[in-house]
Amino acid sequence: MRKLGASIALIGLLWTTHPGQTEDYPTRPVMMIVPHAPGGGVDIIARIVAERMREVLGQAVVVENVPAGAGAIGVERAARAAPDGYTIVAGDQTSFVIASITNSVRYDVLKDFEPIALLSTSPSVLVARTELPGSLGDLVARLRTSAGSMSVGTFGEGSGPHIIAVAFEDMTGTPCSWFPTAASRKHSRTWSRDG
Repeated sequence: MRKLGASIALIGLLWTTHPGQTEDYPTRPVMMIVPHAPGGGVDIIARIVAERMREVLGQAVVVENVPAGAGAIGVERAARAAPDGYTIVAGDQTSFVIASITNSVRYDVLKDFEPIALLSTSPSVLVARTELPGSLGDLVARLRTSAGSMSVGTFGEGSGPHIIAVAFEDMTGTPCSWFPTAASRKHSRTWSRDG
């Protein structure tokens, strides 16, 4: 399976045993919040993990997608849930790190969450059409001579792919035109050369 995006970590809201819990936990379904659109990289991995958790725990693990605010809305919903181990959240660097930096959030990622497991890592890649120059240096030189000719699509301002694209733009001096894509399930990011 192709993995898109950057590292995906499953984070649990105070997953440790709650003083009032019995040893036969869980006694009811567990809610797994995915702060991204259905069908994207985080969602696919979360659903695979949820199914395996159901098998091991003997309880349903219900995946709920809350795709808004670069993940901040879903993460906040998890942060406000009772700290009883029945609400967890599967996210990535966008939903936990970048959203906390770029948005005004009402939670503290370091204080309100406890990491459970790193489920996946995935590199970011730069691809271009075959008729474009073969090396990265050649591509950058071509982009510099035709300023603004590179269009970059990401699934949200402040998302991981957006931050990577901005860094590429800054490091290479190649201005980009930005456009939003419909959802992360269609593209982790789309790079194209106009004309």
